[in-house]
Amino acid sequence: MAAGSNLLNLPSFFTDAYNSGPAAAILTIDIVVAWLTFRVRVIGDAQKIGLGACWGWVFAGLSFLRTCFVFPLYLVLRERHIIGTGEAN
Repeated sequence: MAAGSNLLNLPSFFTDAYNSGPAAAILTIDIVVAWLTFRVRVIGDAQKIGLGACWGWVFAGLSFLRTCFVFPLYLVLRERHIIGTGEAN
């Protein structure tokens, strides 16, 4: 990033990280796959449990900032919603 990588241009950002070397390439692929999986899963899951697709889109949008923070936050909100509705086993 110090060399001018732009986080707002995601394709360029991930391409630069991928081209930095073999270790960086593997980590970049892992991060991108985990991020995309979270984004797809959270929207469907939020709708399925009754939280609403709107909340799913909110968390998908927040994942641009920090997925490592947003994912646990979503899990906590999900558990509270499930317990609140009485659907917990």
